[in-house]
Amino acid sequence: MIGSVRTGSPPVESPSYRTGAQSVRTAGDQEGAGAAPPLTPVFPLWAWFRADAGVTEVENIVTAWADQSGNNRNTTAVGTVDYVPGGINGLPAIGFGNFQVRCENASDNIPHGARTIMTVAQPYDLIGGTLLSFRRSTRDWAAYLFNLSGTLYVWSDGLIALAKTPPAIDYSGAARLIEHVQDGVNGLVVRVDGTTIVNALAGSTSNEDGLAGFVIGNREPGSYFQHWFGAVGETLWYDYALTPEQRAQNVAYLSAKWGVSG
Repeated sequence: MIGSVRTGSPPVESPSYRTGAQSVRTAGDQEGAGAAPPLTPVFPLWAWFRADAGVTEVENIVTAWADQSGNNRNTTAVGTVDYVPGGINGLPAIGFGNFQVRCENASDNIPHGARTIMTVAQPYDLIGGTLLSFRRSTRDWAAYLFNLSGTLYVWSDGLIALAKTPPAIDYSGAARLIEHVQDGVNGLVVRVDGTTIVNALAGSTSNEDGLAGFVIGNREPGSYFQHWFGAVGETLWYDYALTPEQRAQNVAYLSAKWGVSG
């Protein structure tokens, strides 16, 4: 069976998602007078993965997931990573659900310091698992880990954030907008669906193994038993802190496209 590549549009001419609309329009489509301007994410991005573009799959099994930022920070699928048509809000999603399954990049390191990560993900159940993991020889990494007690863990640049419910977070299976922000001033801030749920505490990154690159859908090598059990629709990565206006632009884009709130 010949595999297919879900190319979407070139990064700068990304599809436009309009509030309230379910259809996807390309940048070249003609719009009527008075039409709302297209919603797009903020540029430049450090990396950008979206399930509706850059996915190479064979019979709905992903073999590669390409970065759409223009920086070629591409990933290779390891194990059975699922391409799920209509997985989130009627759009494709990438599904993770087995031990050691992941999309992996073994060479590109996100810089230390300020950064913003915005991810649309849908846990299949309370277990959740590690959504993203960044690996560096200088022990700089972040992992989003939901566990059975309903705790959300985030580690980054020597900080650790542990958020237990309350505030109540519904892990029942709906898609969520998860944000991880470091602005160089307020430390580490984590939001779920627009609600700030935790600020950073001093912590340890002693479990990080020092390899280069990053992992989507699992934790770094040596801890693959903490895999993500759920789907990922899109994740936007910046090596700087977004302004409130830039964040609002991304929230509008992701909300209109994936049906999440922020």
